[in-house]
Amino acid sequence: MANTPQRGRFFYECVVFLAENTLHSVPRYYLEEHSQFFKDMFSLPQGVNGEGKTEQNPIRLSGCTNAEFESILEEILPRVNPRDKALQSHGKERWEGVLKLATMWEMRIIRERAISALTNLKLPPMEMVSLGKRFRVPNWLVDGCVALIVGQGRPDLDTLAASLGWEMAARIAWVARGDVKEGSVHIPKKSWSCPSCDGRVDGTGAQNVSPDYSHSGYGMYHQPTATSDWACKSCRKSINSIKCPVSILGAPSKPDVVRKVKDMFAGELRAME
Repeated sequence: MANTPQRGRFFYECVVFLAENTLHSVPRYYLEEHSQFFKDMFSLPQGVNGEGKTEQNPIRLSGCTNAEFESILEEILPRVNPRDKALQSHGKERWEGVLKLATMWEMRIIRERAISALTNLKLPPMEMVSLGKRFRVPNWLVDGCVALIVGQGRPDLDTLAASLGWEMAARIAWVARGDVKEGSVHIPKKSWSCPSCDGRVDGTGAQNVSPDYSHSGYGMYHQPTATSDWACKSCRKSINSIKCPVSILGAPSKPDVVRKVKDMFAGELRAME
């Protein structure tokens, strides 16, 4: 009677997945090694012909595209050929897919790798805020908000709201507004510009003006306490208000803004821990 062969060290049980309209046969070992989600799933009793056993009855993946699934498989499976261009470093979109699934499937090491890769890609501030909230990355949420408040080229409030929603935009604007001091400030004439065309304003020297906070911290207009025949040198319109950069009023220190952002989003940051 022939001896029953034993399974060697490289005998992998594979699981069949269906992502969109594409089948994948993946060694179960690597999924369990990297993902608590799959480890718990595979610990449940499985029938002989249960899901994932055959191509006719695959595990159907919802909430991810085939491209996203392939991206994360590239991270957890051994690379047979390190020179294979298809398996080399991802771009931003691919790393976002990896981060999405690593977060959803509790792949801690892969998640940290994706966060590091995306951080190195220098995400724009609004993307940092959006992705930080979506994927529970506290540093992105804080750093993105701070950059939107003290950085160069800040978006206007409408643009901020279109990308992040009005609630988020209002909270960021509130922090920015809190850094502008109430009362009267001295604004040099060279800083004045026309609200209509951004041209230089021809006035009578520096004026003491009181800020009008109706436009939050983004491109505020300042109503003067006194005027005397002001006119724009470009469009020649007579004006009774001027526009100047918020930075003229004294830019807040970055540590102060970081502290205020953390206070404003304390609830979200605690939930990300």
